[in-house]
Amino acid sequence: MRVAIWCSVALLCGELALCIPVLAAAPDWQASVDAKAQKIIDQHRAVGLVIGLLHTDGRRETFAYGHTRADAGTPDAQTIFEIGSITKTMTTLVLAELVTRGELTLDTPVKSLLPADYKVPRRGDREITLLDLATHTSGLPNNPPSIIARLIKDPKVQLNPFAAFDETALRDDLGQVSIEPQSTWPVTYSNFGMGLLGYALCRKTGLGYEAMIRQFIGEPLQLPDTHLTGTDEQRARRTTGHTSDLQPCPDWDFQDTSAGAGAIRSTLTDMLQYLAVQCGQVETTLRPAMRLAQEQRYDALGVGHIGLGWFLLPGPDQTTVFTHNGGTNGQATYAAYCMEPRVGVVVLCNTACPAANDLLGSIGARLIRELISAEIAAGNR
Repeated sequence: MRVAIWCSVALLCGELALCIPVLAAAPDWQASVDAKAQKIIDQHRAVGLVIGLLHTDGRRETFAYGHTRADAGTPDAQTIFEIGSITKTMTTLVLAELVTRGELTLDTPVKSLLPADYKVPRRGDREITLLDLATHTSGLPNNPPSIIARLIKDPKVQLNPFAAFDETALRDDLGQVSIEPQSTWPVTYSNFGMGLLGYALCRKTGLGYEAMIRQFIGEPLQLPDTHLTGTDEQRARRTTGHTSDLQPCPDWDFQDTSAGAGAIRSTLTDMLQYLAVQCGQVETTLRPAMRLAQEQRYDALGVGHIGLGWFLLPGPDQTTVFTHNGGTNGQATYAAYCMEPRVGVVVLCNTACPAANDLLGSIGARLIRELISAEIAAGNR
């Protein structure tokens, strides 16, 4: 997530000066990952980077390059990154779980979950629903109007754009937004909409966003380092974010009104566990909710589809790749997995650079395709 919190299925960034694997890896995958990461090193586009591979036999290989910051050591699988818009897949998983429990429906109007004085724009003759928000088909703009207005007046707002976006700002922005009166909307990426979904779910559950993610996802899926603010010990493990010119920049902060769009922090270890559960390697009570979130809903991006949060893209040999990326002002991320064969890839980078978005995303996209093809060739589909 950046402002405009990144949404392409490729991903961002990178430079590095060191290339040190966190764990011993099979020589073939070590060479393949090193060769791809070397581009980021050679092009001086990032300060630090970690990559994780999830294999069908349950092995999880991790690789690390560069530094957590200029004067510090190499990141590792326990280093905490801002995962940006991958957060959206957790917001929509909470929604899917509440739907499978019978506490909500996808057709529930978001207005019914908000304070009475909130005016929500309509989509033609009907209300915006939770499904509209979860699939980016609400017609809401990418980012809240008040944040865009503040950015125009002061570009430094980019350093922490969502910190001041409180309930009053959300109410006022919803009141001034209008949507074209059409019955259906194409997939139009909206941080505003996904942040609104997260806030509505907080209202429904009576929990703050961090507590909601911990209760619904972190604890059931065993993701101890997946959080918003974290403990003192977790804050000490955070990597520093860096801008495109490799300068350190502040962390991003969120209130419940926007957290659902990109507030989560996590580690490579937790993210590989998250994908292992998503692809079915690890069983969970959330399996029905995950199946609901994985259902193909609408055409998206011109090359694939969208489910609840996840983008569904064609993979090798008629497979489907579930993917999402993210970017904040100083960090960039990519996650992808396949159900058949059950494999996954995570890329976490502590540098953000719009020009390198395709570079970092292409590393993840190429690795997931290579993993799928290798497993199919080995008869592991």
